[in-house]
Amino acid sequence: MGAAPAEHRPDVPVLDGGTRDAEGIWHRSLLLLHLPAHRQDGHKIISADRSRSPDLPEYSLATIMAVDGIMSRDVVTVPSDTILTDIRKCLQEGGVHHILVIEDGGLCGVISDRDVLRALSPFLDTYTEGHRDVHPLALPAQEVMRTEPVTVTPGTDIEEAAPLLLDHDISSLPVVEGNELVGIVTTKDLLNHYTNGANRPAYAVDRGHAAVSMTD
Repeated sequence: MGAAPAEHRPDVPVLDGGTRDAEGIWHRSLLLLHLPAHRQDGHKIISADRSRSPDLPEYSLATIMAVDGIMSRDVVTVPSDTILTDIRKCLQEGGVHHILVIEDGGLCGVISDRDVLRALSPFLDTYTEGHRDVHPLALPAQEVMRTEPVTVTPGTDIEEAAPLLLDHDISSLPVVEGNELVGIVTTKDLLNHYTNGANRPAYAVDRGHAAVSMTD
């Protein structure tokens, strides 16, 4: 799938300033751990916990709002029988990191670029890679996806959504209303809100994910 541009990568190597040796990997979801909520004038507020991470920059305060204020309404969806080759193409052409899998008109799973890489990794840089005419690129979405996806509703508070990502080790939450899929909210959406939401309240609404959908 190729390396993602730095601005789209969910993780970044951490280098020693003097030796430039790698000291670890920073994942943007970890930043959520440093954004505790408190109250100011009756409003729930998110800010960086500088006592835990004094080197973090000063972030603007962002008043807590519901998920529908930052979610992307245009999502990438595929049927459950879509093969991995086409799923990978959707991720690349749509410029997104998550695809939602639909079956019988309802959400049945989520596939991330990490899930695709995990399905391919046993075959990368091996003899098998050049002879995989059937497997794993022909795997259907239902064999790659994460089933029973964790979801939220449009009215879910953002401060309730953030812990779900951390608790379940995921980077996206499909947004459903009744049985209808209405959007998706990602770790990046939440961090954009926490760091810029107070200054750019319409940012997440304007952003959106690429609208790519495959049908039978």
